[in-house]
Amino acid sequence: MAQEYYGTAEEEALLDFDQTMRDFREMFPNVMASQIEHVLRKYDGDVSATINELLYENTPSTPSSSQLLPGDDVLTRLRRRRHEINEKLRENQKLLDKVTDVDSARTYEDQQLALLLEHREVNTLISEEKSSKRKT
Repeated sequence: MAQEYYGTAEEEALLDFDQTMRDFREMFPNVMASQIEHVLRKYDGDVSATINELLYENTPSTPSSSQLLPGDDVLTRLRRRRHEINEKLRENQKLLDKVTDVDSARTYEDQQLALLLEHREVNTLISEEKSSKRKT
């Protein structure tokens, strides 16, 4: 008779944490693992709060020099960023449509969520920028 093994809650939590860390490292490849772990622990494993903070901390408030063109204003840069996010969303959706394993699907879904949150934030900034231009 085969002996069944039931892991302790602590072992299960560790496995869930390891999987969550792998997922976040795929979602945020430019963020150091130690920073992801710090934020994840700060929010006691709350995935939504962790995504929000990692997005907020790692979304450049000004585009990199490769994105800047002479004469670009803030609105132009924001629109360009929104276009980049839309492209990433389309690429990620294509990958999500082809994926066959659950873990990869979850990762792509998490990436979609992160991109959608960033898209919403950029749209808000565009609206604010348009509003401030009308006032001047």
